[in-house]
Amino acid sequence: AGVTVLEALRTPRPVVAFAPLAGHGTASTTEMVRRNLAVEARNVPGLVEQIRRLRTDPELLRTMERAGESWVEGRDLRRSVGEIQVLYSARTNGSVAAHH
Repeated sequence: AGVTVLEALRTPRPVVAFAPLAGHGTASTTEMVRRNLAVEARNVPGLVEQIRRLRTDPELLRTMERAGESWVEGRDLRRSVGEIQVLYSARTNGSVAAHH
């Protein structure tokens, strides 16, 4: 997750979150999947399945591409990192942050 994903979202390529780290990795992956910005694979068989799915499901690719285009529109890296930090802080403090 993190800056690598922000860079990937600027391309027309799908993001696969592979075995996210506990804490911020899991939290950001959950949020990216919820927003159709990524798919998740927790192990190698899951990774193979997600890649197969991405190769054979054009609607999934279109959904992810539209979500990525919408998410990066008008964003800059500094603002995005700040939003990620706010979400992470809210989760680690046990509160729920409102986000748009």
